[in-house]
Amino acid sequence: MRSISASALTQLQTNLGTEPGIIIEVQWVEGGQRITYGDEDIPVANIKGRILEVSDMDNVINVNSGGQTQQISVTLDDTDGSIKAILDSADIHKRPAWVYQHFDGIPVADKFLVFKGVINTPVEWNEGDRTVRFDIISRIEASEVGFSMEEGNFPGVPEELVGKAWPLCFGTCINVPVLKTKSPRRGLLKTGFGIRDFTLEPRLEQLKRTCCPIIFTQWKMTVESGSAAGWGGGSLVFKPDYRPDPECECRKKAEILALEQEIAAQAPFEINQIEIIDGFKFPQNVLLTLKVNDAEITGRFSGSIFTIVSRRHPQWDELPIPPLRIFGCPVIEPNTSGEPNNVEPGTEPVCIIETGQLGENNGTNPVKSWAYLETYPRSQFFWGEPGTEVFLKGDESIVYVANILESDVLRVSAYRTFPSGVRQLTTVPTAYYTTRISDFNSYEVTEVVMSKALSLRGEGWEDDIYVTLESTIGPNTVDIMTWLIQKYTTLGIDTTSFNSVRTKIDNYPMNFPLLERRELISLLQDMAFQARCSIYLKDDVFFLKYLSEEPTADDTFSVSDILPNSIVLTHSPTEDLVTKFIAEWKRDHALTENNKVILRHNVNRYGMQERTYQFFTFAHQELVQKSATFWLIRLANTWRRVRLQTPLHKLRFEVFDCASLTLAHLSDSPIKTIIEQAQYDSASHSIQFELWTPIRSGERAAYNFAYPAQISAQFLYPDVTAQQFAGGSAPNIQTTPPTGHILGQFTGIQSATLGNSNPCVGPAGTFLGIGSGCFGDRGDRKPSDLDDVKPGVNTHGSDAAIPPSKDPRAAMLEAQRRTEQIRAAQQTQNVSNKEDAEKALNAATGGTGGGSNPTPDGDGQGAGDQTGDEAQKVQDFLNNLPEEPPADGCYATVTVSWCPFVESTTSGGTIAICQGGCSGVDSDCNEQIHTNSQAAAEAIKEAIRAKVLQPAQVGAAWPTAVGISRNMPNDCGEPTEQAIVAYKKAPKMTGRGSGSEGFIGPGNLTGG
Repeated sequence: MRSISASALTQLQTNLGTEPGIIIEVQWVEGGQRITYGDEDIPVANIKGRILEVSDMDNVINVNSGGQTQQISVTLDDTDGSIKAILDSADIHKRPAWVYQHFDGIPVADKFLVFKGVINTPVEWNEGDRTVRFDIISRIEASEVGFSMEEGNFPGVPEELVGKAWPLCFGTCINVPVLKTKSPRRGLLKTGFGIRDFTLEPRLEQLKRTCCPIIFTQWKMTVESGSAAGWGGGSLVFKPDYRPDPECECRKKAEILALEQEIAAQAPFEINQIEIIDGFKFPQNVLLTLKVNDAEITGRFSGSIFTIVSRRHPQWDELPIPPLRIFGCPVIEPNTSGEPNNVEPGTEPVCIIETGQLGENNGTNPVKSWAYLETYPRSQFFWGEPGTEVFLKGDESIVYVANILESDVLRVSAYRTFPSGVRQLTTVPTAYYTTRISDFNSYEVTEVVMSKALSLRGEGWEDDIYVTLESTIGPNTVDIMTWLIQKYTTLGIDTTSFNSVRTKIDNYPMNFPLLERRELISLLQDMAFQARCSIYLKDDVFFLKYLSEEPTADDTFSVSDILPNSIVLTHSPTEDLVTKFIAEWKRDHALTENNKVILRHNVNRYGMQERTYQFFTFAHQELVQKSATFWLIRLANTWRRVRLQTPLHKLRFEVFDCASLTLAHLSDSPIKTIIEQAQYDSASHSIQFELWTPIRSGERAAYNFAYPAQISAQFLYPDVTAQQFAGGSAPNIQTTPPTGHILGQFTGIQSATLGNSNPCVGPAGTFLGIGSGCFGDRGDRKPSDLDDVKPGVNTHGSDAAIPPSKDPRAAMLEAQRRTEQIRAAQQTQNVSNKEDAEKALNAATGGTGGGSNPTPDGDGQGAGDQTGDEAQKVQDFLNNLPEEPPADGCYATVTVSWCPFVESTTSGGTIAICQGGCSGVDSDCNEQIHTNSQAAAEAIKEAIRAKVLQPAQVGAAWPTAVGISRNMPNDCGEPTEQAIVAYKKAPKMTGRGSGSEGFIGPGNLTGG
C-alpha cells in the first residue's frame, strides 16, 4: 500500500473530491538538482505548469515471474528552450524521475509518490510546438551479477579467461566445476627437447666396476715332483681349476654395450636452443629457469629463442644415486671341500669390496656386486613434446577459483581413468593440493592450488577438478537475495517483508553455484519463483512476498467502491496453461545431464501444454517437487479473475497488495484477491484494477490448495475433486508393475526430508501401497508447510571416493620382475654346492626329490617317484630330439658316464660293483646332452654331479663322472627356444633306461 498523508488521504476518500494534480521531478544531470514540473502553476512552491500531457499510468505485475512494471508517457512545454539546452549538453537516458499526485488546498509537501522510474526512449524534441516527450518506466538498468577478469584491475588478462565467470556459490554445493587459471607469463614449446636418463652414466660406471665370480670348472690332474733324489719321479695330484664365469662376463659386456648405446641414442636430443611460442612474454637476455611439466631448463631468451645452459630431470630429487664401489674377486685357495673361499655356504658366489677402498668394510665383509648394481635406480628419457606449456619457475602452480566468496572446501575431486579402463570421478588426495582465501579487494576468493598438474602424476588423473564446498552466504534464500542486492546495486531492501519471508522459507534451503554471469533482476525473479515468492521493486526498494501463504487483506473492495457497470468477470488466459511441468534440477554439478521432476495435471481436461523450467537453486529433489507442485496448481488450473474500476480513493492499492473482495457475482463470501494490474486514467481520474482470485473456473469458493502453506498437513494432494484430472492421460495412468516385480519395490525415494512427500507415503509416514495411487507425476503428496523438516546436504555427489591405494597388480608385477631377475642370475651363476644341486634336482624331478636314477621298474625304466605322465613327457621330448648337434657349433655338451646297474657297494656306498663291466671311459656307457644354453648345461651337469657325490644305491644306475666338454663361444648370441638341441643315449643303457632322464624336467627343456 502507498504511504499517503492524512490530508491527501482525506481528499482521496471523497469520491468526487478536489481534482488531483500531477507533479514530476527530473534529475536531468547526475549529481544535479531535481527540476520540478506541474500540470499547473503552483506559485507557493515555485512550480511552473509545464506538464502538457500525461498518459494513463500502468502498474502491472506478472505473478509467475514475480515482475512488476510501471510506465507513463510525459509531454513537457519547452518554450523557453531550457530542456533543449540540457539535451544538447547531457545524456538524459536512464536519468531518474519521480511522479507525484497532490490536491489543491493541501500543502505541496503532502504530495504522495505514485512511482519512481527512469527516462526511457523515445525522447523527442519537437521544433514546431517546442515540446519534449519521453517515457518514464520503473525498470532499472540491468546489473550484472558475478565477476570476470576483464572487469578487474589486472596487469594482463589471459585470452582464455576473458569473459569467463568466476564461480559464485551459495550454501553447500557439490562438485562445482571450478575455473582453472594459470600465469599469463607462459608459452608453448615449438621445438621439442630431451633430457637424458641421468641414472645411465653412474649405472654404467658401477657396471664397469662389477665383477664376475670365480667358479670351479673341473679337476685337473698334475704331476708334482717327488722328494726322492735321483728318481725324477713324482705323484699324481688332483687340483681344482677356477675361471671367471664366462656367462657372467658375457652378460657384463652385453649390458655395458646396451647402456652405452642407450646413452648415445638419448644424447642428440639434448639440444641447446629451442623455440618457444610467446617467448616475448618472458624477461629477455637474463638467466632464468623455465618449468616444462616437471622438468627444468635454465637459460636465456632472445625473442622466442631460448638458449639452454643446464637441465634438470623431473626425477632428479626422487632417485638418489648410490656411491660408486669397486669390487674384486681374487683367486683364493679352496677349502677342504674343494670350494673357493669366496663362496658363502648355501648362497651364490660373491665378490668382496677391494681392500684398497678406504672405509669400505676394509675388505672383510662379502658384498654381492651384482646385487649392489641393482640398488642403482632407473629413470627414463624425458621428452618435452612440442605444444607443451612453458612457465617461469615459481609460476607453474595451477590456481583453481572455487568461489568468489569465502568458503570451506570439503572435498576436491577429478576424473580418473583406472587401469581397468573405467573413468570415475574420484577424490583427489589432500597431499596433492592446498586451499587458501585470497583477498581481491572486492571479493574474498576461495582457491585450490596445485603445485603439479594432476595429469603429470601418471595415475590416470585429468586436470579439471570439481570442488565440494560450504559458502559463507546461504542457504536461506533471503540471505542470498540480500547479499546480491547489496553487492551489486545501491537499491534498498524492505526489511519487514524480507525478515518475514526468511522465517517462512527457512526449511527450503538453496544450495547452488552461479557459473555464468546473470542479470540481477532476472536472477532475483528466478530465485523468488523457485522459492514460491514474488520480489518486486518499488521506489528503489525491493519487497518480497511469500505466495504459498494465504495473505492478510490490505484493504477491501465492496460494491459501493466500484464504479457502476465496470465489473467484468474473466478467466486466466488459456495460452498460459501448463499441464505438464518439467522441473529440471541438479545436485551434483559434475554431471552433464540434469535431473528431472515431471508433473502432470488436467491433461485430460486441457490437453498437453508443456513447460520446462530449470530449478537451479535446489539440491534436493523434495524441494524441487515442493515448488513444482505449487506452480503446477497455479498453472494447470483456469482461475477466475475480476476487472473493475474505482474512483481515486483506492489509489493506495498497489500491485501485489491483497484486497478482500465482496462480490455476489463471484462468490457467496468475501474472497482474498491479489491485485495484478492497476491502471490510472488521468482523464477520468479513475483506476482500473485487475484481480486474481483463488477460485477455479466453474466454482464459487476458494480452492483449498491455492494457498497451501498453512493448510492442515493431513490434506493430501490431489484431493478427491481433482483426482480424475491428476497425472497423465489414460490408459497410461493405469500402468502398474506385476506383483513381486523389482520395479514394484518401495524405495522411500522423495520421502525422507520434507515430511513424507512421496505419493506412496501416508500422513503417518507409512507405505500406503501401490493400490493407493503411487503416481510420481502427481506432485507433492502434502503441499502444506506445517510438518516440513529442513533437509541436510549429502555432500558425496557422484564421487565414489575411491581411496588411493597401491594396485596389487603392481606389486605382483614387481614380484614377477624380481623372480625373472633371480632366474637370470641363476642362469649366469654356477650351482656350486650340494644344497644348490639339491634344489636343481628337485626342480628337475617336479619337486619329488627322487634323484637322478630312481629304482627301475620291470622294464628297467627309471620311473621312481615321478608320475608316469611326467616321465613319459620327458621321454617323448628326448626321443624327438635329433641325435646330432646343430652344425653352427653353438652348443655345449654335457657328458655323463654311467654304471648301468650297481650290483653291490662297499665303504658306505663310496665304492660300487658295477654289473655289465662298463668303465668310466667306455664310450658305450656315455650319454651326451647337447644344449645351446651354457646355463642349462651347467644346471644339468651340477644336478648329476650332486648324484656322483652321493652314495651308490644297489639296483640303480649310478653316474660315475660328468663334465662339460666345451663352453659356448661368445659370438653365439641368444639361445634358441629349446635349450636342449640334441640327445644321444648310451648304447649299453638300452633296456635299462637313461640314468639322466630323471634330471631333465620341464624346467630344463625350454629356455634353459
